[in-house]
Amino acid sequence: MTARPLAIGLLSVILGWAAMGCAEDPLSIDRGRESIMFSVPGSAFAPGDTIIATLENRSDRMLGYNLCLADLEQQSPTDWQRVPRHSLFCPLSINPLSPGESDTLTQLVREQFPAGVYRFRTEIVWPLDDNQRFEVTTGSFSLE
Repeated sequence: MTARPLAIGLLSVILGWAAMGCAEDPLSIDRGRESIMFSVPGSAFAPGDTIIATLENRSDRMLGYNLCLADLEQQSPTDWQRVPRHSLFCPLSINPLSPGESDTLTQLVREQFPAGVYRFRTEIVWPLDDNQRFEVTTGSFSLE
C-alpha cells in the first residue's frame, strides 16, 4: 500500500458502528454494494493481550484514513470517554485505502487500563475524492 498524505480537519459526523465477532450485532457504513468495516475480532481482553482493530474498505471507491489518530474510548454511565494517549506522535495526514484493502491498528492492553467496556473510534474520508468525513467505531469489547 502506498501512502499519500493529505491535510485533514477534525470535523466529524457519527455515521455508524462496525463490529465483527463481538457481542453486539455488526453494523457498517453500507450503501448497497459499498461498505466500510471497522472491527475487533473478539469480545474480551486481559492485560498483556494485543487488540487488533481492522479497517476494511469493501467499497469500490478510495477512502482516506489515519489509524494513528484513532481513539480508544471507555464506556461511562452516560457516554464514551476518550482514554488518554501515552506520548504518541501522529502525523496529521490521511492515507489512501484502495477498494478491497484493509489496515490494522494494534493496541497493547496495559495493566493501567481499568476493567470495563471499550471501543475504538476513528475518522475516515469517504469517498476520498468527495472529501466527506465520517466517524466510525468498532463494536464494544471488555477489558478484564
